[in-house]
Amino acid sequence: MYRGRLLNRSESFNKSLEKSLIKHADTIQYLRIEWEPVIKGFLSYFVNLLSLEIYLPIFINRNDSENILLPNLKTLKTRVISLKILANIIKNTKGNLSEISIGYNDNYCKMLIQAIYQNCPKLKYLHLTLHGNSNSLILEIENLLIYCQVLNGLVINVNEDHLDKFNWHKLFQILTKSSPNSLFKFKFFTTMIFKLDEMKFFFDNWKDRNPMLIRISNGNQFYFRIEEVRNLIEEYKEKGIIKNYSINNGIISCENFEWV
Repeated sequence: MYRGRLLNRSESFNKSLEKSLIKHADTIQYLRIEWEPVIKGFLSYFVNLLSLEIYLPIFINRNDSENILLPNLKTLKTRVISLKILANIIKNTKGNLSEISIGYNDNYCKMLIQAIYQNCPKLKYLHLTLHGNSNSLILEIENLLIYCQVLNGLVINVNEDHLDKFNWHKLFQILTKSSPNSLFKFKFFTTMIFKLDEMKFFFDNWKDRNPMLIRISNGNQFYFRIEEVRNLIEEYKEKGIIKNYSINNGIISCENFEWV
């Protein structure tokens, strides 16, 4: 098994490295890219990829992305690339994606959420980074819950401010109404403060489901209310609605999906 990782170096070095990797493309299953490839259609050579990570603001143009076929891809992790390009890549994965992590994008679009639930029936773990103005996409998240019936873990990372708040209550309504039976692992990150009544609603309406594993991380204001939240969660742990939990304040994290 060959693991490839491309770092940001000179263009001539990158091109030479790309040519070398292309020679071994049939055996490369894990690839991480942190710079813009020089060779046009570079990704299209790696048809046996199982895991792809892309961390750069400019990657490939939209027309090239439509020609990238990754039929065996199971894990896709990206940051700051075009969401339309990302949607094209997801459409060309032939339904085998089981883990998707999308971080640090300025905006979301319906096209991307739709691409996930229309093309990823085997999806088990999903990490979405949203912004306060993403409330219109909550209904698309409900469609995702309905179509992705083996979803096991969900991470929602929200950047919001006082002028543009995310509707957590609406999201919790949808989660309790439409989550598949397989879903019970949650990580919620937000720059603002969770309201206790919103959390209470979520827990109250999770009864008769698999006990949840939940991790909550808020902005620095959370420090002054962390005991209130802990007491609330402990109450629902005693009721058997929550199996295990972790809460903290500080910097929003983009972690892997595995629960620790």
